Amino acid sequence: MVKKGDNIIFAIFYVLKSKDIISNMGLKKQFLGLFPGSKNDKEDKKKNVGSIRPPSSDSGKKPFFKKKEVFPNLDEANWENTEPFIPAVSYGRVIKCYDADTITIVAKPYKTQPIFRFSVRLNGIDGPEMRTRDANEKKAAQISRKYLADKILGEYINLENVSCDKYGRLLAEVWLGDLSINNWLLEKKVVVPYDGGTKNRPDDWLNYIIENGPDFIAAENARRQIEDQTVSLDTRRVLLALNHEALKVLNEEKPN
Repeated sequence: MVKKGDNIIFAIFYVLKSKDIISNMGLKKQFLGLFPGSKNDKEDKKKNVGSIRPPSSDSGKKPFFKKKEVFPNLDEANWENTEPFIPAVSYGRVIKCYDADTITIVAKPYKTQPIFRFSVRLNGIDGPEMRTRDANEKKAAQISRKYLADKILGEYINLENVSCDKYGRLLAEVWLGDLSINNWLLEKKVVVPYDGGTKNRPDDWLNYIIENGPDFIAAENARRQIEDQTVSLDTRRVLLALNHEALKVLNEEKPN
């Protein structure tokens, strides 16, 4: 006859034996909470689980993340044996011209991802800077930016020979149809060549554009400045040097 105490002992033995069976079968996760892990199990978990939460995870849950599955071989990775990430961008629509050599495009390089913005530095050229204390350079930057914006803002463009510059921007040749925008800007003398080394820039960007540049002051701009009574001597010099149609507007509407 089996006594009551023997049943209790048998039950305890059965539970402990089941714990070993489940652990050996790799089914411990399904019974999480029933059998606490050993000290070695906890150390292994702490080593192999990261603290990064997947973007789609529930914010109320603990950010358990298996590093070996998500980040393979990252422990051996360093600057020398890795490469910079270059998005697979080959086309886009221009939504902003920051200056004559930097634009922003929108593109969808990956089918399962949303539309992204990308800052693109036009390769092989250098233009006047918007952020400068030199008043003439700033005016030249505004002029050359408008010239570029009139050409490509809102247009679909192609990118070739894409890489990344030291600031993380895309570095590329920009094409509008069959026209290389990089070469077009060089031909129009609103930028200068740049190979990534020491910059060889004009001493006075405004004078450089006035002496060498094309017709880029639109008549509507001249009219607006005339109406605002803000036509400066520099503007008149540009208009005179370029023999633009806006010069006629300037002379007809505000003779001197």
